[in-house]
Amino acid sequence: MYNRVPKTGSTTFTNAVAYDLFKLNNFNVIHLNMTKNRQIMSLTDQSEFIENITSWKERLPAFYHGHVAFIDFERFGRPNPIYINIVREPLERLLSHYYFLRFGDNYRIGLKRSRAGNNEVCVESLICLVVSSFYWCDKNRAHLRYTKRKYPPNDQTLSIIRRNEVYQLEKEFYDFAKEEFQAIFKKATNGTNNASDILRLKSQYHYEKIKPERPFNS
Repeated sequence: MYNRVPKTGSTTFTNAVAYDLFKLNNFNVIHLNMTKNRQIMSLTDQSEFIENITSWKERLPAFYHGHVAFIDFERFGRPNPIYINIVREPLERLLSHYYFLRFGDNYRIGLKRSRAGNNEVCVESLICLVVSSFYWCDKNRAHLRYTKRKYPPNDQTLSIIRRNEVYQLEKEFYDFAKEEFQAIFKKATNGTNNASDILRLKSQYHYEKIKPERPFNS
């Protein structure tokens, strides 16, 4: 279950990991489309969604993805799926979303977004729109999705954003998540970033105290 936080590379990740690999690895990919871009499911929808995907045996294993807030399966008596989350430094995400609304990208060229407004989008409004979005709130096809135009903000703008309480809270969460991930990754990989080295790591478990010593049916 990949609950996609906007402007964190989710389109690139979904294309590269899911839609290009599902045939090779024999799994299903299903996009969860939220009505009117809402991010939070009602309890009724959550219950129905959980029941549907846990009983849809023909579509297992599955990779579900969409812009939707975390759903606690255990609240409805089911084990939680494996969740995938990607976070991004909140100021970078804010700026990416700002220019995405103003100029669009190379993914859906010509699409007029209702929230684009005029060319002078208010940064203070965007802080509320973007930063507070808590999600916890083939060779011819390009994986990468680029915003058409970006300009570096001036120091005064950066200062205003960094003083914003919502930004500070999300920055604190981002730093915490990054620190935890790095610690867990280092422990799991013995400090190597080389994929081939990781695959050659020795097993870190063994079996012992097996009773009876011989299986009953032997």
